[in-house]
Amino acid sequence: MIVEHPVYGPLKADLLIASRRDVKNFLSKMQKCEAAPISLVTGGLHVHTVRVPDEEALEAIKEELGRLGVLEEAGM
Repeated sequence: MIVEHPVYGPLKADLLIASRRDVKNFLSKMQKCEAAPISLVTGGLHVHTVRVPDEEALEAIKEELGRLGVLEEAGM
């Protein structure tokens, strides 16, 4: 995940989420720690790097994120 900060520049963190179990654990830890999601700090805009096995998987992810209204595609 990358957050652009006006003074510090890009701040990066590896979330190390590779499975649904990892997502469940991540969300559980967020709830347990009562941590605010990064989207509150960034006004909703931040970047995630996603590694996929093939183009089909990438398209499925983009479709779902678009359906959820959380995808903002950068010029590539």
